[in-house]
Amino acid sequence: MPPQIKTLKEASEIIVALWHFIENCTDDDPERNDKFFALRERVRNFYASENPREATARTLPSRGSRGRH
Repeated sequence: MPPQIKTLKEASEIIVALWHFIENCTDDDPERNDKFFALRERVRNFYASENPREATARTLPSRGSRGRH
């Protein structure tokens, strides 16, 4: 599989997981915090793997660093 396709596939899987969390995870879910932190780690690791010079697994760019959309 070409790297670009692998990257798009992984990104889309993360987006689906985030959307599922947003739409289905309630405040009453006893695993809510674990799910949130697992998703946060996936997003950070993905960003770091795609931007090794800009970020580590614990650092994401601030909103202002990419300009306004």
